[in-house]
Amino acid sequence: MVLVVRDNGVGIPDLVLDQVFDPFFTTKGPDRGTGLGLATVYSIVRVHGGEVTVESEVGFGTEFRVSLPIEPDSAIIAPASTAGVALAGVRGRVLVVDDEEPVARIAQRALTAAGMEVTVALDGHTAVSHCRDEIFDVILLDLNMPRPDGGETLVRLRAAAPRTPVIIVSGRLGAIEIAEAAGVEFLAKPYVYTDLVARVNALIEAHTLA
Repeated sequence: MVLVVRDNGVGIPDLVLDQVFDPFFTTKGPDRGTGLGLATVYSIVRVHGGEVTVESEVGFGTEFRVSLPIEPDSAIIAPASTAGVALAGVRGRVLVVDDEEPVARIAQRALTAAGMEVTVALDGHTAVSHCRDEIFDVILLDLNMPRPDGGETLVRLRAAAPRTPVIIVSGRLGAIEIAEAAGVEFLAKPYVYTDLVARVNALIEAHTLA
């Protein structure tokens, strides 16, 4: 299956065309972009066995082409290496907190394929409410969210579920320092979903043995 997205805008200069999928690369001004949009797209497509290519001509526009393998729905939920992680027998309940629903849902599918029960919260208020009503083994938290932002949400989550391990999952500059200061785990976006599953597995195992 091939998805083509084309515009007739100003185009992308050859000098930077090879960098458009690099994390944090952006030609926008301050506070106008993180440089993670196309990097996230690239990571998601690659995890599903596909490819992304770009062609552009200055003054005429840009074309992105996403190629994905056609497989039964049951085979698309996670790559074979992710399924292999599930054979380790680790089970647990995970709360995914991310205001970007497509990113959250793909993380949910990868973790579910690895044998975990996953709940998604698209904002901080909903996440805190879930933690007050339910018990989770791991919380995945994106920092770059609207109010309450990720930092404020983290404080509320720690108050509602002080014993639950948290992984800050973010591409925001300075996120690793925030995670270290809070004493929680950190996983940089964009990430490979097998790495996500492995990190969650390790935390669940460590928390179970503690």
